[in-house]
Amino acid sequence: MEYRWHMRKPMRLDVVLYYRGTRLLQCAAKDISLQGMFLNTGPAFFAKNVPVEVAFSLPDADGNMRHYHMRAVVVHGEAGGIGIMFRDYDTSLGDALRQAEHAGRARPTPWRHEPVGERVTG
Repeated sequence: MEYRWHMRKPMRLDVVLYYRGTRLLQCAAKDISLQGMFLNTGPAFFAKNVPVEVAFSLPDADGNMRHYHMRAVVVHGEAGGIGIMFRDYDTSLGDALRQAEHAGRARPTPWRHEPVGERVTG
């Protein structure tokens, strides 16, 4: 059963994950919605309720890349990934998600995992 206000759409997307303003790793989103996303983080572990930030880009209606830097919080974790919930609401994100989904342009170049050597617990 889905407990989210907005359904997550499968979308492969390069994302940079930050913790307390420090870049931790580059990873890939598995899915995304207006409320959050699931990130494939590899072996990195993040505890529930840890505040993070994510940066990613999506094409706008004109085909230009729009860059997003959003505050979020870890809501769950599992082997290889975390689910995050955005703390801010960006109305342009909904338009960009629809545009990317219809245009099929949300599949950027392959990403490179940058490992993290410690557990982030808040």
